[in-house]
Amino acid sequence: QNARVVHVSTSSVYDHRRPAGAIQETARYARRPLNDYVRTKIAAEQAVLGSAHPSVILRPHAIYGPGETKLLPRLLAARRFGRLLAVGDGRNRISLTHVDNLVQVVERAIEPGSPTGIFNVADSEAEPLGGLLRALLLAFGLAPRVVYLPRVVAWPIAVTMESAFRAIRAERPPLLTRYIVAQLASECGLDIRQAQHLLGYQPRRRNFVTLRR
Repeated sequence: QNARVVHVSTSSVYDHRRPAGAIQETARYARRPLNDYVRTKIAAEQAVLGSAHPSVILRPHAIYGPGETKLLPRLLAARRFGRLLAVGDGRNRISLTHVDNLVQVVERAIEPGSPTGIFNVADSEAEPLGGLLRALLLAFGLAPRVVYLPRVVAWPIAVTMESAFRAIRAERPPLLTRYIVAQLASECGLDIRQAQHLLGYQPRRRNFVTLRR
């Protein structure tokens, strides 16, 4: 009877064509989701919001930290000939979410009587992608060399690769997709003030300081 729904979603539900600036929870959904991941995340949020129970939706971005097995391995796998391949120009600001910060907000969200609603969850500040990628490489003892593929070049390549992989019914997506291009080349700084004010969220980690712990 007093049950509440706490759903961990993703900031990928926001439209990647949004203007620059910190993204608030009121920002619109992606009008044309780039893949099934985004489509199912939007559908899940809508199901939660339509529930009869009080609900909390959390929207982290690029979760990292000890035990993380997707984001960082994929980035490191993009190294070729001693250089990390990236999309864009490295100047777009990106929010990351350390796993400890996400756990903190989940713990506060499941407390009886805590506020409901939608909350962005991220580290204290968004930073330029280029600086984050260099910090990642340094954290692993690698030379901080990054080579960028312009978005205007990467996008049509991604479209072609997706079409080719669909045609051969490949089990895995290509190395470069429209979703990856949008994630790496778009502004994605999250406004976390709502979580701070209503849930008492206090980011305890930022960037790659404790990455290898």
